[in-house]
Amino acid sequence: MRIFSAIVKSPLLWGVLVTTIFYTFLHNGTIQSELLVRYLAMHPIEYTETGMFFIGMCALGLKAFDLLHQRNAVLAGPILPPIRERRVDTRSCEAYLKQVELFLRKNGPACYPNRLFKALKYVRQCESAEQLDSELKYLAEEDSINAEADYGFVQLIIWAIPILGFLGTVVGIAVAMGELDPEQLESSLPLVMGGLTVAFDTTAIALTFSIILFFTKYSIAKQENAILATIDQMMNDELRGRFELLGAAADNTEIIAVRKMLESVVDSLESLIKSQSTIWEQVMTSANEKYAKLAAESAAHTKSVLVSALKENVQHHAVALAQTEEQLLRHTGGAVHAMNESVKQNVHLVGSLQDAMVRQTDVFRSVIDATGQIAKLEDKLNQNLAALSGSRHFEETVNSLAAVIHLLNSKLTTIGGEPQLIQLPRSTTKGKGHVA
Repeated sequence: MRIFSAIVKSPLLWGVLVTTIFYTFLHNGTIQSELLVRYLAMHPIEYTETGMFFIGMCALGLKAFDLLHQRNAVLAGPILPPIRERRVDTRSCEAYLKQVELFLRKNGPACYPNRLFKALKYVRQCESAEQLDSELKYLAEEDSINAEADYGFVQLIIWAIPILGFLGTVVGIAVAMGELDPEQLESSLPLVMGGLTVAFDTTAIALTFSIILFFTKYSIAKQENAILATIDQMMNDELRGRFELLGAAADNTEIIAVRKMLESVVDSLESLIKSQSTIWEQVMTSANEKYAKLAAESAAHTKSVLVSALKENVQHHAVALAQTEEQLLRHTGGAVHAMNESVKQNVHLVGSLQDAMVRQTDVFRSVIDATGQIAKLEDKLNQNLAALSGSRHFEETVNSLAAVIHLLNSKLTTIGGEPQLIQLPRSTTKGKGHVA
């Protein structure tokens, strides 16, 4: 897009195009003028002068078109809202900048909105409007210098065209002097006059083109200066008295000077701190590298020392563990042997105890059987006693029963255990033979 805009705004392109069209119309008869042919198409220098003239006029035409755009931007009226009685804070520049950007997007770039944008941006960056007047003067001078620089190419053409005219004069006179023949003066005179005609015509047309370009440039520059003056007035109306100042410091040049000096001191301190920080960073980086190298060497040395110490400790502990294991095996072997002997004895004792328990079990079984028999015998005896309690031979029966009991006691003694004496119940009635 920028390349296309530069091409469209190129005076060289438009000048060459207009020159080509003009000479095309002149040579094909569309433009019929012997005067134009004589002064513009009789010599290559005349072609060059005409081409440079059209290029200069195209440059001035583009400048005039740009001034028309600038005038429209000025006539669009103020961009910012009206100034109130109470001044606003410099932080309002952000909203003002957005309004100017909106105007630029809507109407395109122009001197007035561009200068207003730069002034607001300056206030926002400085956060103060103390030096706004100086900034406005600087911006006005900058636009004036830029406007004058825009005419540099036209000034070059205005200077070059008369030089070409003088060059044509020199060339024409040289041709005339070359064609002059004193012996044949009448025949050479037309050739001499033709050379002098070229010399004078090129000079005349060069001076004419220069005068036209100069006055056209003067007229356009005057219009541009008027527009710039209007922009200066609008800038003063837009910005002066809008922003707050710092009280008395706004009118006290000494305080402003002190403030500038302090700002320079602060800037110097900031640069000093930055350089000091850079130096410290370099020193710390070098120290870190040395420390890292030393730490790596120390770690390697410590690792080797620990490895050797661990090897010695492992070997020592291995020997100690082998000795302890051997002693433990010897001690454990004796204990195990004694334990085996004890277990064997306990097994033997358990076996004998088991035999004794078997014998006791048999005895208990016999006792239980005998006890059952005695209980049955006791029942029978009781029955017999009950039957014999009324007979006459009671005493004989008692004696025989005593013999039986004695026999049973002796039998129980032979079986095992202490004998249990069986006593007959005593008679409660004397001489009757009755068992109570």
